[in-house]
Amino acid sequence: MRILPAPPASGKNPRARHRERPAVREIVEVGSRSAITLHDCHDPRFWYPWHFHPEVEVKWVLAGRGTRYLGDSIAPFEPGDLCIVGAGTSHCWNSAPVRGQWVHARVVQFLPDVVGGSAELESITALLERAKRGLCLRGATRDAVATELDRLFSASSRARRLGHLLTALAIAAEANDNQVLSQDLPAEPHATHSLAWRVLDCLTVHSGTPLTATGMAKRFGFSPAGFSRFFTREFGKPFIRYLAEMRVGRASHLLIERETRIADIARQSGFGTVAGLNRHFRSVKGTTPTAYRRLARQMGRRLPSVNG
Repeated sequence: MRILPAPPASGKNPRARHRERPAVREIVEVGSRSAITLHDCHDPRFWYPWHFHPEVEVKWVLAGRGTRYLGDSIAPFEPGDLCIVGAGTSHCWNSAPVRGQWVHARVVQFLPDVVGGSAELESITALLERAKRGLCLRGATRDAVATELDRLFSASSRARRLGHLLTALAIAAEANDNQVLSQDLPAEPHATHSLAWRVLDCLTVHSGTPLTATGMAKRFGFSPAGFSRFFTREFGKPFIRYLAEMRVGRASHLLIERETRIADIARQSGFGTVAGLNRHFRSVKGTTPTAYRRLARQMGRRLPSVNG
């Protein structure tokens, strides 16, 4: 995962301070043959960063409360919150950990071209364009879309998943009471956009291996100081901190998805030692890797990306 601390919820002007922070680019990791990516997410808290990606995202909160940041909108959320986030729109859901309680959300991500260009799907295409400002679904519309999402997550084939996704989007497109959340449209990418994506792609592929800022600078034709300035400007924080938090994301999935020793996970996620994994994991997740795995097993939860 690519991590940036959640925007502040207090201060002189939370909305202004929130919008000054650069959003993190994210590469959504999908299966090679998948049109859509599903995440059934359980965690001690909502902690994923202020970020954006070219995929449309449908997010349905089943458990947990906190603050939703989407474009220039800042609002509380609670169980049942169901939003459609358009391509390129900056967003995050943030919450404080509550002892003995985990949050739960179902997330669907897909590129807009999944809908295609046929006349029959024009209403969905228009919905995805409106979703660039963020849409919060309400009442009967929310309940009907949630039902389709339940079916989507339990579907046994890619074709059925896509069918339930299109049905959910069609229901949302026909509604006239969706709440528009943001007044701002996503900003156009600037000149360094493609280079920043190349850097992020390199980090995504190689985060589990030894990486240094000096090595990355050489790879992409920077001086060490120039790369440091570029990276902090594009990704909102220093390279070392960003890489560590990517590795925590990788470790959290390995802890739940595999029966792997903590020492092996430390090596596979790029930390090398259990002490390094423990230190960074606690700073991001608020708990140790061992406690995280134990709680997940007690709850009978898994945290996979459902791409197959």
